Amino acid sequence: GSFGARNALALKARLERSALSVQTEAANVPGARFLVALDYTNTQQVWLRVVKDPEQRDRQPEGDHGQWLATQKPEREWNVQLPDDGDLNSHMVELPVGGLPFGRYAILVSNSEHFAVGADVMCYANTWITNLAFADRSEGTDLDLLVLDRTSGAPKQRVKVTAFVRNP
Repeated sequence: GSFGARNALALKARLERSALSVQTEAANVPGARFLVALDYTNTQQVWLRVVKDPEQRDRQPEGDHGQWLATQKPEREWNVQLPDDGDLNSHMVELPVGGLPFGRYAILVSNSEHFAVGADVMCYANTWITNLAFADRSEGTDLDLLVLDRTSGAPKQRVKVTAFVRNP
């Protein structure tokens, strides 16, 4: 019950807490397997879901977007056992995701198969599945944009592009 004992219990709880973070490329090739990078702490198994995540620029997100994603119908779901050496440190692994058709998706990761918001540790990353890529350069207010085939690098013809400017 001492001050030091309470601090030690708080430190122990922080060290033993589970944590997850996932990252992926902003865009991936249709039908091709790709990787996600998972950073995890004190987690022995994760469950993954792929859900469609349509981008809607004209509306503000209502509530927690991760919570909304967890309620969506999964396109795919699976689980993975993670290496655990019990050292309480953060570790990173790359996990494969099977090829997906064109569209925008979110890859959700949780430490439970239930994906219960508030009870389980969850994270997500978005990716576009597309054959397009672009290269850009700007000078002052001028913007040059080159649209390319994502796999061959060849310039795409007759592509209409709309540029948006985000003012802070």
